[in-house]
Amino acid sequence: MKSTLTTYLISLLIGIAPILSLAENGDPQKLQAIRISDEPKIDGKLDDICWQKQVTSDRRYFTQRSPANLERSRFETEVYFAYSDRAIFIAARLYDDNPDSIQTELGLRDNTDTNTDLFGVGLDPYLNRQNAFVFVVTAAGVQADAYETPNNWDQNWNQVWRSKVRIHEEGWDVEIEIPYSSLRFPKKDIQTWGLNFYRNIRRYREESFWDPVDANINGSVNQYGTLHGIKGIDPPLRLSLIPYVSGYMNQQSDGSFVPAFNGGMDLKYGINEAFTLDVSLIPDFGQVRSDNLVLNLGPFEVRFDENRPFFTEGTELFNKGGLFYSRRIGGTSEIVGEVRDDEEIISRPQTAPLINATKLSGRTKTGTGIGLFNAVTNESFLRTTRDSITQNGDTIQVERDVLADPLTNFNVFVIDQNLKNNSNITLVNTNVSKANNGRNANVTGAFTSFFDKTNTWNLRANFVSSNIWSQNSESGQREYTPGYAYFIRFGKVSGAWQFGAMRNVESATYQINDLGFLRAPNEVAHSANVSWRKNEPFSIFNRLNINTNANHTMTHTPREYDNFNVNFNVNATFKNFMFLWVGTGVNPMVNVDHFDARTDGYVFRKPWSRRLNFWYESDSRKKFYMGVGGGVWQRPDWKSLDRWIEFNPRFRFNDKFTLSHSAEFMRRNNEYGFATRTYTEEGNISEVIVGDRNIQTITQTFRGKYTINALMGITLRIRHYWSQVNYNQFFSLSEDGYLSETEFTQLDDEGSPTLDANFNAFSVDAVYTWQFAPASTLTLVWKNNINTFDNNSNVNMWENYNNLFENGRGNSISIRVLYFLDYQEVKRTFSK
Repeated sequence: MKSTLTTYLISLLIGIAPILSLAENGDPQKLQAIRISDEPKIDGKLDDICWQKQVTSDRRYFTQRSPANLERSRFETEVYFAYSDRAIFIAARLYDDNPDSIQTELGLRDNTDTNTDLFGVGLDPYLNRQNAFVFVVTAAGVQADAYETPNNWDQNWNQVWRSKVRIHEEGWDVEIEIPYSSLRFPKKDIQTWGLNFYRNIRRYREESFWDPVDANINGSVNQYGTLHGIKGIDPPLRLSLIPYVSGYMNQQSDGSFVPAFNGGMDLKYGINEAFTLDVSLIPDFGQVRSDNLVLNLGPFEVRFDENRPFFTEGTELFNKGGLFYSRRIGGTSEIVGEVRDDEEIISRPQTAPLINATKLSGRTKTGTGIGLFNAVTNESFLRTTRDSITQNGDTIQVERDVLADPLTNFNVFVIDQNLKNNSNITLVNTNVSKANNGRNANVTGAFTSFFDKTNTWNLRANFVSSNIWSQNSESGQREYTPGYAYFIRFGKVSGAWQFGAMRNVESATYQINDLGFLRAPNEVAHSANVSWRKNEPFSIFNRLNINTNANHTMTHTPREYDNFNVNFNVNATFKNFMFLWVGTGVNPMVNVDHFDARTDGYVFRKPWSRRLNFWYESDSRKKFYMGVGGGVWQRPDWKSLDRWIEFNPRFRFNDKFTLSHSAEFMRRNNEYGFATRTYTEEGNISEVIVGDRNIQTITQTFRGKYTINALMGITLRIRHYWSQVNYNQFFSLSEDGYLSETEFTQLDDEGSPTLDANFNAFSVDAVYTWQFAPASTLTLVWKNNINTFDNNSNVNMWENYNNLFENGRGNSISIRVLYFLDYQEVKRTFSK
């Protein structure tokens, strides 16, 4: 194989090229694909001529990965593989001695976390041993698909394909049709693909593979077998349009409802056999799931999940290196315009309107992945008011709009090169450009991961440079701020014994949060870990994993000690399929916290602490399942004590209807943390105030699922988060981190507290989904979001609920219709 320039340079940089090899672990299984002219009818019946006479089957016992790693599967599985000028066809007979016991819980598309048997196929058309397209069908007929990489399982990758299942006296059958337009494969006459088949017998919790996947070896696609015999197929034109229309009834603060209507379109175009262009024009994200809002008393930003479909599907390349946090797009981050001293802000924008977003991504036959992402958001404004005196001496309120976020362009560029032995090198660049002299950011990172030929040893090394240009509010001059970070880790990643050590360095001026996510820079961290695992059943266990690690952190500038901790964890799956995790840890030294004071030049010294936590799960195959966990954390010198317990019961009434409830109760007594600052008349900091506080938080989430069939269902999610904060006393924090008495009080002129808190976040997401045609859906959604905050933390539960629902209104009812138009299917329909 010819070395690319990138491979050569990285080999010189890292100096480990001599140990890289194309050697495989054992001889992979092989399967011969058969070309057919008469395509089978996808009905779950293996009575077509191609299956009966033309295609030779492969019948065998698959090999388990769990619970008995590398042992023979309980039942035989027979697989067939055929292809035509248009698609590939897969059939399987999954033998079962007791077909009445085959599990068939229903779920909507991509929901395989159900009590059901599964069959899947993984395809690696470029045979790079790293990336695969995975297609799964449940015994209930539910489809799921995903894009698998060495470090990611992207179930947001969705394609259009057909499948049917049938349960009979010998087990169950499945037929799958995958059109070439749903795959990417090289343009050459003779094809050799990576291939594996997967089976899950749910009542035994047994996972098995056609070509063995050893749980003790890192990776899955690198353990695939091979598919031979595909000849003379050409990648088709991949072009699809997905127009949508949506309508909303949104409740206003006075209780009235205001209608709104949207329309737009997504476009997918296969530029060639490897690369796909995705464009979202006038996107609508009004139906995405509500965020899990919390009361954040800490110094760091809360990270929220990305629920918008365009930003979750096909983003595997862009997520490499962790420099891309898509929630930045459409968020609000700064005030560009000037707010006068006599003005009060009365409303802030919640989002910056998204004009359009575009993705271009793919991977060549030589293993080079290229990704380009671009999005543009429009201006957003906040609203201010001020008193104005008229010529008659009357006082009136004058309101105006002030620019918050200017027109902004977000850009991500990625080049990822697959190397030998599951190794790779990646270059990522992110850029944020804002109009009106806004803050501009450019971040560039190089990321490498090297494995030896046995996939046992791994070396990772990263380097990132950040560059910020911002406007100095006092001088009006543009300022440039560079920063950097690097990371290196070496360890053993396969086998029973695994261990490793790492070093992570982030300069004080390292900034990636314009498009990435970093809680805080200014860190020099070292850690080491050792683990022992046994993936084969023994004694009372199916699996056992023991891990210990030690972590030490300092600040980069100045180079000062921050924290040291040691942790020990054990998790086990028992032969009755119950699960238990126990973890303990200790911070044996004083923690010199450089961030919680939130004031330049200040640290906060915190005494040693210890913790103990556990989590237990019952057998999830049964109708009633219970997960329960809890823990304690102590800082004895301050008499700080945290206690938490969580219950997650779930009851499956039948294969269609399931209810679950999650209840978490947390009580923190005598927690010491930043409260506020006081200032002199000149505006200088007088005191940094630390509070001794009690915090009580209750989080409850109710979930319901009723699946009518594999294409239609209803889901319900109700979440209530309630947190109360009561301050016991206050202290003054010195610059070197020690506490002393203070005269500060939180009471206002009327004797009411100003720092105690009572926060509620209530949300309802009720969704009816109907897939009325391939990849075409109708969704009807009811959402209700109510958030309240006040300083009255002494209310009881019933008073809190009354206040919550009396003061808050946030209902929204919407309907959205999305229709999938595929060029190949339209062409095929008209040709008939």
